[in-house]
Amino acid sequence: MNLEQTPASPASFAPDPLLLSLLRCVNCGHPQLSLSINRLVCTACNVFYDMRSPGIPRLMTNKAVQRNAIHEQRWDAMRRADYDQICRENGPVWEAIDTFAMKYCSGLALEVCCGHGRFLDVLRRTPGVERISGLDISLSMLRTAWDKGHRCLIQASADDLPIRNATVDTVASSGSGLSFLPREKAYAEIARILKPAGIFVFDLLNFWPSVIDCAWWQYISKGRVPGVEILRQYKLAGNMRSARREVTLLRRAGLEVVEMKSVRYAPLLRRRKLGYWPGFWGSKIGYDTVFVCQRLKSEREN
Repeated sequence: MNLEQTPASPASFAPDPLLLSLLRCVNCGHPQLSLSINRLVCTACNVFYDMRSPGIPRLMTNKAVQRNAIHEQRWDAMRRADYDQICRENGPVWEAIDTFAMKYCSGLALEVCCGHGRFLDVLRRTPGVERISGLDISLSMLRTAWDKGHRCLIQASADDLPIRNATVDTVASSGSGLSFLPREKAYAEIARILKPAGIFVFDLLNFWPSVIDCAWWQYISKGRVPGVEILRQYKLAGNMRSARREVTLLRRAGLEVVEMKSVRYAPLLRRRKLGYWPGFWGSKIGYDTVFVCQRLKSEREN
C-alpha cells in the first residue's frame, strides 16, 4: 500500500538523521520508519512515503491529503514576495508574539504550521533551544525554509502528526497557522507528542478585531466599506471567537493554560511597538492572543 502516489525523483534525498529518529507512521502509528530508495517505509504496515526535493518527507494519509487540499493549494500558490509583504505588514504584531513565546521555548522545539521559516529563524537564535524542526502543509513554503538553512522539515498536517509519542520538549506555532485546522484534533496530537510537562505555545487571531482591521485596510486601499462577505474570507473565517472555548478544548486534550496574553492593537498602531492585555477580557479586544500551555501528566505517569 502506498499512500503517496507521486513518483519519487531519481535524485537522492535523505532525511535529516534527527528527523528520522522522531518520525512515526501516520497510517498505523508504528514508531519507526526506514529509508528505502528516496522513500520512507513503515516496516509494520508496508506503507511508503515519498521524499520530496531537496530532502523533505511527505507524511500524510490519503484522508489528510483530501482534508487539506484547499490549504495546500492556497499556500503553495502564494508568491514568496507576497508572503514577505504579509510579514512586513504584520511585523509589530509578530514581534510581540515572538518576544512572549520565545521565553517558553527550550530543548527540542517543533514549530507546526512553520510557513517559510520566519519563526524557525527566531527559534534558532533562542537561548535554551537545542534543536529545531518545522512542519507545514505547503511544500513550497518548506522549500523556502530549506533555502534559509533549515534542514529538519516535514510536509504533514498538524492534526495528524507523524511524530513519536512524548518526544518533543516544546511545540510552537507563531502566525496563527492553527486557525486553518480542526483545532481540537490538533491539540490532542500536540499533547501526544509532548514530553511530560512539555510546553505548547501558540497564537490565534481574534475574530472580530481582525475583521475590523481587515475592513479598515480594505477601506483605505479601495475607498469603500466591504460587505458581509468579509466574514467568510479564507483568512478570517477560522479565527478564534472564544478564548474560553479554546481553553476548554486544550484541557480536554491534556493541556493546561499557564499564561495567556493578547497583543494590543489598532490599525493605526500597525507600525508601533505593541504591548499586551492579559486574560480573557484581553482576548476580546486584542488583535491576537498567545496561549502558553503545559502538558498535564497522566495518571499512569503519576
